[in-house]
Amino acid sequence: MVSESRVPESPRLRVTLHTTETSAAVLSAARSLGGAGLMTLRQRVISSAPILEEEMFTNAWYDGLADQLLQQLTAWHDQGVRFELSEMPPGDHPEATVKISLKHLQNIIEAGRVESHCGTGADARRLPLSRG
Repeated sequence: MVSESRVPESPRLRVTLHTTETSAAVLSAARSLGGAGLMTLRQRVISSAPILEEEMFTNAWYDGLADQLLQQLTAWHDQGVRFELSEMPPGDHPEATVKISLKHLQNIIEAGRVESHCGTGADARRLPLSRG
């Protein structure tokens, strides 16, 4: 979860489950994503509060969090679990939050992968230096 003590420098992804999605299986899967307890998650679901808010494009995001989120959200989508995704811009501007689709999130994650492999990410450091 995003730390409350600092203003995020990257956009944030919010995941909100529909108020009827309180089954143990759904809440357990949600717990594995964000670490909150089952009762806390259940209360968030019932009150239409986000169950998860993660800063995107951080080390954790690229170290597997994005893939883990996408895998779980895709599974929920395929199972008919109702949820809403929204993107909050960098900084502290909750009024500028916009809803996004799962496909849009997939595109964001894929674009991040491509960008990280286009000479600015880890692969760029592996290129041999010319000695001439």
